[in-house]
Amino acid sequence: MNKKYKKCDIIKYDVFLVDIDGVVWRGREPISDNIEGLKRLIKLGKEVFFVTNNSTRSRTVYSVLLEKLGITVDENHIITSGYASVLWLSKIKPNSLTYILGEEGLAEEAVKAGLKLVTRSEALSGSAEAVIVGLDRNLTYSKLNAAYKAVVDGAIFIASNKDPVFPLEKGSKAPGAGAIVAALEACLGREPDFVAGKPNPWMVEIAVGKKVPTGTVIIGDRLDTDILMANLAGVDSILVLTGVTSVEQVNRVEEEIRPTCVLQSIKESFD
Repeated sequence: MNKKYKKCDIIKYDVFLVDIDGVVWRGREPISDNIEGLKRLIKLGKEVFFVTNNSTRSRTVYSVLLEKLGITVDENHIITSGYASVLWLSKIKPNSLTYILGEEGLAEEAVKAGLKLVTRSEALSGSAEAVIVGLDRNLTYSKLNAAYKAVVDGAIFIASNKDPVFPLEKGSKAPGAGAIVAALEACLGREPDFVAGKPNPWMVEIAVGKKVPTGTVIIGDRLDTDILMANLAGVDSILVLTGVTSVEQVNRVEEEIRPTCVLQSIKESFD
C-alpha cells in the first residue's frame, strides 16, 4: 500500500456511516471480516448507520437481512438511495403522483413516504408529476419509454444514484442504476433534476443532520461515491478493499477522492 495513507485508528470515531454492497456483502456473499469488525464497533457502543446506493430493497428488508448476519439495527439507522430520493421529493412536492422506474424496495419507500404511485399507462398519458429512477433488473423498453414520456411532459426527474456498476460474488460486477439513468439522459438530452444517492452529502444529512457530529467517519469500497461523499461533507473516510476498488486504483487516486486511510477489511483495524 502507498505510504501516503496513515494507519487507521478506527476506535477514535464515534459515528460510522457504512456502505453495504462491497462492505457487508458482495452479491449474496457475506464479507466476514467486515461483519466481524462492525459487530465489534457496535459492541463498543459506536453509533452505526448503513448508507447504501442500492434502491432495490427497502430499509425494513435491509434491517432483516442485517439481523440474519448478527447485526442488529433498526430502519432509522439505514439510509438507501431510494429512501433518500422519496424523502427529497416529499419535501419539495408532498404526495406527488410518481412513476417508479425501479424495483419493489423503491416503490415501498415511496408509498411509505406518502407519494402516490402511477402506472405505466398513466405515466405515458402525462399524469406523473415525478419520476424516480433506480436499479431495475427487469428493465424493459416499455418502462424506459414511460419514464421518458413522463419527464418530457414535465415530471421531475430524480435519480436514486448514478453508479455505473455494482459488485457481485467473486469480484464480478453488473450494470447499476447509473446505466439506466444514462439511457434516459441520452434520450432526454439532459441530466436528472436531482441525484439523491452518494456522493451527494444529502445522505449524510439524512443520517446525522446538517451539522455533522465530531468523530464521524464514512466507510466504503468506492472512491467515486463513498469517499467523494465524505470529502464533500468534510468528514474522514476509510476505504476498504473488499468491493470494487483495487490497490492500483488507490495508489493513483486524485486528491478529491482520496480517502483518509485504507484497510484490507474493517477487522484489520482491530488486529
